[in-house]
Amino acid sequence: MRLSLAAAISHGRVYRRLGLGPESRIHLLRNLLTGLVRHERIEATWARVDEMRGYAEKLIDYGKLGDTNERAMRMADFWLTEKDLIPKLFKVLAPRFQGFLEHKEHADAQPPTTVNPLLYLSES
Repeated sequence: MRLSLAAAISHGRVYRRLGLGPESRIHLLRNLLTGLVRHERIEATWARVDEMRGYAEKLIDYGKLGDTNERAMRMADFWLTEKDLIPKLFKVLAPRFQGFLEHKEHADAQPPTTVNPLLYLSES
């Protein structure tokens, strides 16, 4: 729903421009992702972190496929500017988030909630 809502409000753009051109935006997101993997946390403006979060989640999903998957290796090679972090993605971060969603059932009439762990990585 978020993409359709964003498309309706932002006149066809489904991503933030971040005040940059398309190439600079990709470079910024790559640097943010590299910093997130290196330090396992990141401090940036809310708009940048929120925009980068989807890419980080997708990269960790590719990491869960393992380092023998060719597509996962190509994605990691593209998004991480420091190539020494590729093994960390596959051997440290991907197993940490393997099958992890914090799911809480409430006793009252509230719907169950699910917490994504990358939310904590990017905002703590």
